[in-house]
Amino acid sequence: YRSSLANLQSKGCRAMRVLVIGAGASGLVTAKTLRERGHEVNIVTDADKVGGTFENKAYKDARMVSSKFLTLFSDFRKPDAEVHVSLRDYVIYLEEYKSHFQLGGMMRMGTGVLNVKRKDDGSYTVALQCPGETFFREETWDAVAVCSGLHNIPRIPVFLGQEGFKGKILHSSTYKDPEIFRGQRVLVIGTGETGFDIGYAAATHGASSVTMSTRHGFVSVPAHFKPELPPLDCIIMNFGTHYWESDWAARVGFHWWLTTKFTRLGFLIMTGTTYGFNQWVGKRYNMTWDEGRKHIVNKSSKCMPLLSRKAKKQASWWQRKLYSYWDGDVSVGQDIDLIEGSIAKLEGNAVHYNTNKGGQTSVDVDVVVLATGYRQRFPFLFPGPDEKPAEGAEGRGVDDLLPEEHFIVNPEEPRQRLHRLHPAERGGHPAHGRTTGHVVVREVGGKAYM
Repeated sequence: YRSSLANLQSKGCRAMRVLVIGAGASGLVTAKTLRERGHEVNIVTDADKVGGTFENKAYKDARMVSSKFLTLFSDFRKPDAEVHVSLRDYVIYLEEYKSHFQLGGMMRMGTGVLNVKRKDDGSYTVALQCPGETFFREETWDAVAVCSGLHNIPRIPVFLGQEGFKGKILHSSTYKDPEIFRGQRVLVIGTGETGFDIGYAAATHGASSVTMSTRHGFVSVPAHFKPELPPLDCIIMNFGTHYWESDWAARVGFHWWLTTKFTRLGFLIMTGTTYGFNQWVGKRYNMTWDEGRKHIVNKSSKCMPLLSRKAKKQASWWQRKLYSYWDGDVSVGQDIDLIEGSIAKLEGNAVHYNTNKGGQTSVDVDVVVLATGYRQRFPFLFPGPDEKPAEGAEGRGVDDLLPEEHFIVNPEEPRQRLHRLHPAERGGHPAHGRTTGHVVVREVGGKAYM
């Protein structure tokens, strides 16, 4: 720390006292990096363990869908780890990261942040609720790093007739073990990665029936195709990689417009569908051949064969024979039905839908799982109730702004700006700043902030 501080001072930079909120992956690496730069750092978290969402939202058999090559930090690799580690092993990894870089001494566990206020001199007053204390204490810090994550407050829709529903409704944040589905008629609302995990768990653990529903569709691609091949995130990071692109190409997304065509053509040749990889149902509403947008890919694809099998049974014999290879062992799990539409109302044990094709359908269920995500919520920046006013039956509500759009970042303060260089600009000339690969870092405002 002393050598880092001396180095900081030699560059004319000011050492700062920084409070890091959150002890998940981003909180740990932020604190470690700031300390390396010579700053005085403290971490606060209301949890009793490190790990954040990966610790408190974990469920049985949950695994990371990003590979170890992108997930594990470059300064603390684990070559012997599985390509996609379990959530339990990832939390152990974060504990080891904390110990390896000796971060434990700067951490205060079980300490909640009640409020953050910016003072006239640019510093921050932070109100903390410490363990065992009935009062809150205030501390002053030069800077605050918000690393509390976006998966804290569940987004819970409210549906017409919900008060008279005879089944059980739970949010995916409280789900832990698939045994709760045994013998039950299960409906999973939402087709993100957690929704896919839960749908697969229900279909392979004795549920009486399993239905999933989506409003806008999805794009399903496996996180890993085969053990001997690179994982999907490494393929995406390198597919169509190019040395330079013009501002026009970046603005219109030409790279994605071009590569998406080849990707979807590959899906069609290999799996008989362009919706996603072996995805015969649930087409994303804006997945068209003329657009070039980037789509969020659902990489938790174990339940995709269970969703596609029913559609394949209605296809011609040669399609079934040719493309059923990707479904694996047909004895694993039961077929999952998919409803594409919005919930109209709940009545008794029935959930009624208005389908995207203009019709109506319903399904009788015993358990409804809301895999509907989380609210973007920072209660220490935006005081008020977690359940903000809902906008209709979907329960969207109004999310908090990200911290960078709040007072916690002062637009008048200097910061580093990243600028993409044209090949003709490259060469590391001092006028260009410090070149790092394709990117140059320009110092803005006449001061150096580390």
